[in-house]
Amino acid sequence: MSLDTFTAKYRQFLSEESSSLLSISTILKNEHREDEYKFNRIESNIVDIFGQMFNISLTKVNTTSNWKKELEAAYLSFFTKIPASWHQNLKECKAHGLDEEIYIENLKIDRAEAIKHKFIALLEEENG
Repeated sequence: MSLDTFTAKYRQFLSEESSSLLSISTILKNEHREDEYKFNRIESNIVDIFGQMFNISLTKVNTTSNWKKELEAAYLSFFTKIPASWHQNLKECKAHGLDEEIYIENLKIDRAEAIKHKFIALLEEENG
């Protein structure tokens, strides 16, 4: 599989995730389920953020022969950098018993992990 094919597959995954969350968001808003709507929008933002980080990572791929390693190193670094503040916030929220904020930080961390695992799975599929 080429870089272009891999990129198309991964972008399709991100697009489907984003579309699904948007559909759910519309339903929640129409049903006036404000808390669930807010949480859904947070998840949608996480998908958007990591979609943008994927595009940035693509600009760091310099060779066609070693694109997998270059892309993996560039993209996965964002899964360490970005959630670092979420983990710190989670720790502080737990110390202060802020239940809603704990839920939100876990939501962001979990969504980022799911995106990361899908990227790795597609990359391994490419290797297999």
